Amino acid sequence: GRAGRTQPGRCVRLWTESDHRGRPAAELPEAQCVDLSEAVLLLKANGIDDVAGFPWVDPPGDKSLVRAMELLVDLGAIDGEIQMLTPVGERLAGFPVHPRYGRMLLAADRYGCVSVASLVAALTSERGLLLRSQGSGVREKRDTTLGEEQESDILRLMKAWTYARDTRFDVSACQDVGIHARTARQVSRVHEQFMSIAREQGLDVADRDSSAPAIGKCILAGFPDHLGRRMNKGTLRYDLTHARRGVLDPESAVRDADMVVAAEIREIDNSRGDVEVRLSLVSRVESAWLSEVFPGATTHSREVFYDTLQKRVTAEDRESFRGLTLEATKAEPTDEEAALLLAREVAAGRLVLKNWNHEVEQWLLRVDRFAEWCPGQGIAPLTESDRLAVLKQICLGARSGKEIKERPVLPAVKGFLTRQQQAMLEKHVPERVTLSNGKSPKVTYDKANPPFVSMRIQELYGVAGAVTIAMGRVRVLVHILAPNQRPIQITNDLASFWNNGYPAAKKELQRRYPRHEWR
Repeated sequence: GRAGRTQPGRCVRLWTESDHRGRPAAELPEAQCVDLSEAVLLLKANGIDDVAGFPWVDPPGDKSLVRAMELLVDLGAIDGEIQMLTPVGERLAGFPVHPRYGRMLLAADRYGCVSVASLVAALTSERGLLLRSQGSGVREKRDTTLGEEQESDILRLMKAWTYARDTRFDVSACQDVGIHARTARQVSRVHEQFMSIAREQGLDVADRDSSAPAIGKCILAGFPDHLGRRMNKGTLRYDLTHARRGVLDPESAVRDADMVVAAEIREIDNSRGDVEVRLSLVSRVESAWLSEVFPGATTHSREVFYDTLQKRVTAEDRESFRGLTLEATKAEPTDEEAALLLAREVAAGRLVLKNWNHEVEQWLLRVDRFAEWCPGQGIAPLTESDRLAVLKQICLGARSGKEIKERPVLPAVKGFLTRQQQAMLEKHVPERVTLSNGKSPKVTYDKANPPFVSMRIQELYGVAGAVTIAMGRVRVLVHILAPNQRPIQITNDLASFWNNGYPAAKKELQRRYPRHEWR
């Protein structure tokens, strides 16, 4: 560093030159690489609500602030809706420790285990009490000395620390069972610091309950964002809060718990080259504790989905905590829920209505073009939400794609308009147009091009003027066909065709098709 430098001197770097060349020009500011929850809590407690707009010396990244706010909401220190301190948050702001540990101590005051919770806080804040990768002899002796533990890795740490304390932190005795004596001594000092803070905050430090459930609730209070639910009985993988996943540390003693809370989460590179979230220092959790420790944080919701295996709509009633599903029970969807989901599946193209055909699409096009050609007549084009409403009507009462596959479609689509509007549509943008010679050809509509009819030339005899629709505003194209149904001309002015194009066409066609009528 630069401390004390008053004149030019000699610099001796205790690393290699190649390492030096690879170093960044400046270290990353601390505000951009540390947990900011304690700082954000203090800012909120001092009336600074816009923490992002606070004049930081080195502005932290948005993600860091979001993570800090998310943790404070999880701890119950900040109201997630109004982003203001809760009574718990106001109390936590007075603790000169990380909000996690302040929350643990508040819970311990409630459950009567402040001294034990202070030790837990010390054990989780100091890493490496139990040495890893020890030989089988050390592990066996450790298991014999500490006993079996299946409820909590932290309870096992407490036993290890107690053993170290009872041996007066003797290095040799601790090494025999794989305990780091220096870390154990440091835990003792931190324990006393937490106890001192608890006394200053007016907490009852006399332990009344040192049971595993009481301790587990305190750990849950401090690490609610590390809550996990095992995915299934045959795995050590857990779904975590906030839509994350993790895997249990192989050295954990808690092997069969359906729900756990981890006091430590690490990201490591696994053998497949992926980053794996590893859950360490875990403790068993009972689902009933969640509403007890965090009243109102457990939510109930209903999810309706299309089961692709059963090929039908099903529903689940879910109980969740911070986005983690605690329990899901199958339920029967209502007619409205099933119809809406089936409609969305049809709209997405994953389910098919056989009767949603060309005729239906033509009718919808007629509505759209009428709204375009004749504005102000009270007919609007169908929006995506309108189409979904029509599909929902078609699907009402069904639960599977099979039930709706053959259902009629056109009546439901037409039902989008009133009878008066349907009559207006048929009059001005008709399915068929009546010609002056009495023929009624079907009109084909298109999104971008003019509507048209296709007729053999003999069927057009006697029709001289333009064919119009939409209150006379739109001319219909006429595809004039030879007897072999191939077009010889496309026009929207039949009078011009008869006068200019027909004589030459008649001469050629009469030679090829002498048995047809030619005028």
